[in-house]
Amino acid sequence: MPDRCIVFGCKTGYDSELRKNREDGVENPSLFTPKKEQLEHWRKKIPVPPEKVHLKSPVCEVHFEKQFIIDKHTINIGNVVIEEKRKKKALTPDAVPTIFPNCPKYCSVKVPKKRKSVSKQVQSPSKRRRVSRSTEKTLAENVTVEPEELNTASTYPDTCFLAALHKDTQKIRLPNSMWAYVSNDNSTIFIGLTLQNSNEVEIEKRVEFPNLTQHPLVSINKVKINIEREFNSSEAVASFLKEINDLESCPGCDIDDARSAKCVGYVKKTLVLGKPVIRCKFCSIKRHALQKQQSRCTNKVDKYRMKIKSVNNKKRYLSKKVQRLEDKVEACMKKLNDLKESQVKEILDKLPSRQQEAVQACISAAKAKKPNGRRYTQQWIYECTLLRIKSCSLYRKMLRDQTLALPSLRTLQRYLKKMKPAYGFIPATFELLSKKGEEMQEDEKHGCLLFDEMSLTSALSFNKSSLKVDGFVNLGDYTPSEMKEKPGDHALVFMYKPFKGHWFQTVAAFLSKGAVDGPILSKLSLEATALIEQAGFKVDMWVCDGAPWNRVMWTEMGIKNPFAYKRPSRAKGKQKQKESENTAFETLGNQREPVGLPHPCVAGRKIYMCSDFPHLIKRLKSRICPNEKGATRDLKTPDGMVKFSHWQALLEADSDKAIQVCHKLSKDHLYPHNYQTMNVGMAFSFFSKDVADAMEHYRDEGVKGLADCGSTVAFIRKINDLVDAMNANTPWGSIRKETPCPPTANSTDATPGSSSNQTKYLTKNAREIIENFISYLIRWHEMPGKVAEKIPSQTHYGLYVTLCSAIEVSNYLIDEIGFEYVMTRRMNQDSLENFFGGVRQACGCNTHPDPVQFIQIYRLLSVASLVKPPRGSNITGAEMLQSLLSTHDVMSDKEKERHIQFESELDSLLDEGETIGAVDDLLEDSLTEGKTIDEKALRFFCGYVARKARRATIAKTCEECFEGLQDPHSTHQDNSLIDRKSHGGLLKPSEPLYNVIYKLETVIINTLLHCELHEDILERVVTNAQKYSYCEIGCETHNRELTKAVIRFYLTTRMIFACKQFNKKKNENADKRKKMKALVKQLHVIPS
Repeated sequence: MPDRCIVFGCKTGYDSELRKNREDGVENPSLFTPKKEQLEHWRKKIPVPPEKVHLKSPVCEVHFEKQFIIDKHTINIGNVVIEEKRKKKALTPDAVPTIFPNCPKYCSVKVPKKRKSVSKQVQSPSKRRRVSRSTEKTLAENVTVEPEELNTASTYPDTCFLAALHKDTQKIRLPNSMWAYVSNDNSTIFIGLTLQNSNEVEIEKRVEFPNLTQHPLVSINKVKINIEREFNSSEAVASFLKEINDLESCPGCDIDDARSAKCVGYVKKTLVLGKPVIRCKFCSIKRHALQKQQSRCTNKVDKYRMKIKSVNNKKRYLSKKVQRLEDKVEACMKKLNDLKESQVKEILDKLPSRQQEAVQACISAAKAKKPNGRRYTQQWIYECTLLRIKSCSLYRKMLRDQTLALPSLRTLQRYLKKMKPAYGFIPATFELLSKKGEEMQEDEKHGCLLFDEMSLTSALSFNKSSLKVDGFVNLGDYTPSEMKEKPGDHALVFMYKPFKGHWFQTVAAFLSKGAVDGPILSKLSLEATALIEQAGFKVDMWVCDGAPWNRVMWTEMGIKNPFAYKRPSRAKGKQKQKESENTAFETLGNQREPVGLPHPCVAGRKIYMCSDFPHLIKRLKSRICPNEKGATRDLKTPDGMVKFSHWQALLEADSDKAIQVCHKLSKDHLYPHNYQTMNVGMAFSFFSKDVADAMEHYRDEGVKGLADCGSTVAFIRKINDLVDAMNANTPWGSIRKETPCPPTANSTDATPGSSSNQTKYLTKNAREIIENFISYLIRWHEMPGKVAEKIPSQTHYGLYVTLCSAIEVSNYLIDEIGFEYVMTRRMNQDSLENFFGGVRQACGCNTHPDPVQFIQIYRLLSVASLVKPPRGSNITGAEMLQSLLSTHDVMSDKEKERHIQFESELDSLLDEGETIGAVDDLLEDSLTEGKTIDEKALRFFCGYVARKARRATIAKTCEECFEGLQDPHSTHQDNSLIDRKSHGGLLKPSEPLYNVIYKLETVIINTLLHCELHEDILERVVTNAQKYSYCEIGCETHNRELTKAVIRFYLTTRMIFACKQFNKKKNENADKRKKMKALVKQLHVIPS
């Protein structure tokens, strides 16, 4: 048995408590376990989890009342009581723990003390109606009992007393005058009478002594009472009758004549708490239960009644509130109708201008009788256009929910159509750019031309507007003839970015197959420069990345690479080549190589070449880090050898510490993944000041591998300072004319009285840093050494040209244009990279959009920046939008000419040849070469053409034309596919319609088999289709118009299908190539 009490806080049974009791000489409390019948009661009383109380859980005697503990043996011998102390204490059967001193008071419940028994009970006599003696005598004489009511009884052995009772009944003393008796040969009956309020007499009590029955039969209020008593004298009978007289009849529950099934029928005349007992305990219990049930029902009814009352009150309140609001709206409407336009204008003048436009649009929409035909201001159209470009889904939601009075998407599309989604130089772009530059200052018009390429997914699509296939290489007038019929997979974008201001504008986009060649790129750049100069802006610099084709473009423009190493010819032998590797390079001298070309538009000006500086830093980092095979090469600099092992040692020394000296340097900086190779932030962190400081710190601490890191630290500090100088976006680090004096209190570049700002301004001398690094590059070039130990010549060349161009452009802008400083961050391609990021984000999960997706997003982003007015100018966005609408659209004129030509070709298609009634005549001339036409599928598609013609042609109104398109009663066997797929709505084509479609399909298949898909494939198909003649469809009035519409729809739809089929095959081939490349990478060459 466990020897410790389970009650919380009780120490009984613990070693410390046993030791203390032993020292104090105190007896240890006894422990008790519950019996099976006591377990549930104990679980309810003990304040511990119920699962901890079981049959073997001990509880000490401290938690029991004394009346529950048996500590003595009691022995009764006659009148003598002997008590003896028990060796082991026990509990009474009803013992329950109720004392818990270490728990809250509510856990301990006092057991009520046992009440003393009542020694004497006094009961006041019950009130009865007083009966006169004459009435009692009359009742006694007139009461009779029918003999049939007497009960038969079993044999009684001793009948001496009963026989005497029947003879001497008159000798028995009755309790009072309301009692009477009747006797016969079988029994003697005593009855107690009672007088009701209606002066009727009823038998309340009845006592019968049968002759042959052992016990009397007693009933009170017709309820039989079993009383076992023997009588041997008349005094005993009289006493018994008196006892019966003292009993009160139990009235039951007094609720719907209910009575307990255990009711004894009588109640002794006793008092409880000064009140007489009027019913038995069983009826009292049932009455209490009935009253409780009745009260519960009553409360429930009252609750629902109160709820109904509350709902009715709330309904009345809301009705009054609605009425008040309606009255208020009516009053406001009346007040609004009374307002004059001048008052409305005074109210609107208090709002911002854009909110005024929104309110005016809502007022105009409220005045309109119909939602169609609304008129909007140019400013509101401008705001809605920007909102549509930002988020088409948000615009649709606001239009659907009628949040504002917005124009429909079709209305906005008419404005956006002015900017055609087409590749090449769009005249509307430069016209609007010229309008934008009219309100700008002269120094705000100088900027640089950025151009870069973005990879696309080659795909073709048919353009219904131009009736041509889009997706082929489009380099304008410079497209090579051998590239015109090849799908494009790269987009070349030109962007203009000013040196002042936060805006930029894309001016053109071209589609190419791979990278654009240097000669073509130079021609496109010159034309873009000329168009921008013609629009009123100045181009002073070309910015591109370090790709080889861009270097070829520099060469085309006359920029030579002074750092190129000329390898000796093979005829001179390997020995001579080995010796030449250790010789010095050709010295440049004090004269710098030219980094610009004469301006093609303005004499006396120059265009300077610049490479994207972050791209150069990424190339420099890639030279130091391991290559694809994991090999590293030390870099030889004028300061010494720069080793990759220094970064490795720094990372190993710093990675295991909780507080790191260089926490930004991680393993990904040293061993980047494929997608991290061109990360600009990681490249800048690789050459950061924190890395240099950490190397010096661990070198002083004696970390292994950093003893010779002085040259690496010096190189890192030079690159870090150069990054700050060439990435300046604030006046502090910008290029200035000369070393300035500390800024005065009136200077806008520093906070007045701030010494820290003055120090920062003086230390950030970007011009000096760039000039020093140019000299460093020249010394680096002239330093003897192997080619493999030096920086790549293209990176060296790009750094030299970029830094020299930054100085030259800054001198031109400061000395001649009047710039106070030049922020060098405007000379990189960040804006163009952000533009490409926006295009990729707009295309969703596809990082390489197809040419159609790209040019559509390009148009939206270009219009968004183009229609925004310059900051601080007087021109508004509405005027910019109006300028866009008023521009002459040359491309629309070309499309109109193309449509007119197409219509004339269709006319000639119907005019030439004779009508052929049957299709079989075509089979002899068809050159399908294995390509067969599924006639069932073609008939199914002809039904689709008939349905579309019903909706979009003259057949919509002419029933005869519609009847000429279909034949619902046709039983041709090739219509089985239509019957199988139809649910009652598909149309069966007529034979004339099927003949026309069949001929066109034959021509399309033959054309696509004998020539590749190209831009003017539709024109080739129409030319080949003129070999056949076509029967006209429809009524005599509209047959020509309807036939042309059917042919036009089928040809354009079929061209769309051909482009989709081409894209599908191309994607399948691309997937096969990817799988083959993956398999080739897994192959290992086993040496023989």
